Amino acid sequence: MTNENAIIIQESIEKEIQKIKRSNAFKNWIKTKRLRKGDMILINNSFLIRDQLLTTKSPYYLCIIVDQDDDLPISSHLAVTDQSSKIINDDFKYYHNKSNELPTIQPLNGFIQEQLESLGQIIFILIGKIGETEKFSEKIDLYKSSDLENIPIQEIQIDPSLPEDVPFINSPPLIKYRTLPKKTDLLKEIQKNDVSTTDIYDSAIEKAYDRLKKNYYETLQIPKSGETFKCGFLDNMAKSLINLVSDYKSSLKNYESDNTNRKEYYNVLRIAYDFESDANKIIRLLITVCDLKPIIFWMTLSSYIGLCEKLKCLSVPKWQNKASLKNYSVIIHQARNSEFHSALSFNHPINVDLDAINIKSKKLRLFSEYRLKIENNFEFEDKQLIEMLMEFTCSEEKEVDQDFWKRNLRVMGAAINFITKVSKAIKILNSLSI
Repeated sequence: MTNENAIIIQESIEKEIQKIKRSNAFKNWIKTKRLRKGDMILINNSFLIRDQLLTTKSPYYLCIIVDQDDDLPISSHLAVTDQSSKIINDDFKYYHNKSNELPTIQPLNGFIQEQLESLGQIIFILIGKIGETEKFSEKIDLYKSSDLENIPIQEIQIDPSLPEDVPFINSPPLIKYRTLPKKTDLLKEIQKNDVSTTDIYDSAIEKAYDRLKKNYYETLQIPKSGETFKCGFLDNMAKSLINLVSDYKSSLKNYESDNTNRKEYYNVLRIAYDFESDANKIIRLLITVCDLKPIIFWMTLSSYIGLCEKLKCLSVPKWQNKASLKNYSVIIHQARNSEFHSALSFNHPINVDLDAINIKSKKLRLFSEYRLKIENNFEFEDKQLIEMLMEFTCSEEKEVDQDFWKRNLRVMGAAINFITKVSKAIKILNSLSI
């Protein structure tokens, strides 16, 4: 690992720090500080409430060392400190140059070299190329040989080397696809060829398709050192989310121009729900990466903080100064529930007035043995009916203001930006001769 590679990474991190210095979050924080040469600003290594994360945050913190007296550290250099023995919750922490608690630091360049040498290879799965499956097939099994006479298709083949699908071949009777088709498309293709089938044959096709689907897979090729794939694993994820956001934006625009258009509004709700469900998992994956590989976190710092700032703008309690993925999930689900609630239209709990009826008690059992405590029971007339009525619930709902779905669009954009930046950072690391 050469020093030149560490310099490339350090320059990438320095660009992120310049973006942070220009951010509103940093500017608002620094207003209360009077900086002097030698002062230190520690940047936290986690900007989210960690209630859905499996990893602990990295013990290493990036530090800005102020090189001159100024309200804003335009001139500064970077270092790293290990603060594993301390709990730091603030996004930015200030240390006066004469403080007794001034952290012990080490040069960023040397730390980067150490991190690159212990980076490992697993991380490059995230920029691997999704490839095609191998050629394979499934025969349509029929129990009687007589059933094979004049049947339209005897086999379904998957062959990624084909230039295009070959939906129907007469001799031998089979169908070829480049990738796994939908079951409904397969059945439609058979019907399109005016083939009359029996129930036995239809069942055999479905079973063959189910076996095909169970065995179907795509490959992921991890890049070699210095190799770059244009569209890797994370890029594919980002691309899928971009398509969702495009539909979301279109429906939101149409709804804003006509707020009586419930179809477009429901589409906004549906996409927001789908996006959150997928993006939440991806973001947690990337934060895990940042926890385990701090240089990747620092190379994507501005996009990480940007996402957290957008999440906080959705809706969080005033006492909460950090973004929460759990809160993001809850508010999207509750906002959706306010429209897509139970079809029964009971939106509130119901208290039943029992004064007018007499419930006949049958049996009350108490103090069974601990291992048999399930036998403790209260039986009464028509108990099963009451138990069934108690199965009904109403949805947890939350009304949101008119601007909420616009703010959510900004969260979506920030999430995609974070995913893209992490992908780019890992590609940079892999492009170096480590």
